[in-house]
Amino acid sequence: MNDYFKEEAARLVMAKSNASLDEVQQRSIDNMIAGIGSLSNYFDMIIRRGNEMEVSIKDFEQTREEILAEEVN
Repeated sequence: MNDYFKEEAARLVMAKSNASLDEVQQRSIDNMIAGIGSLSNYFDMIIRRGNEMEVSIKDFEQTREEILAEEVN
């Protein structure tokens, strides 16, 4: 996935340097570049939240095991 973000952004930057593009096409490319950045940031946030939840779940499972162990004794 990271390859897409790098390669597509690079392709769009190169396309933007084309002198024959009109203003609308230039803005369209700018929007696509911004979209790639936004999508990448969104995926990074989802991964970060997933990692945080993984830690939280492990903590909750450990606490649950401790509570169950106390109930047995």
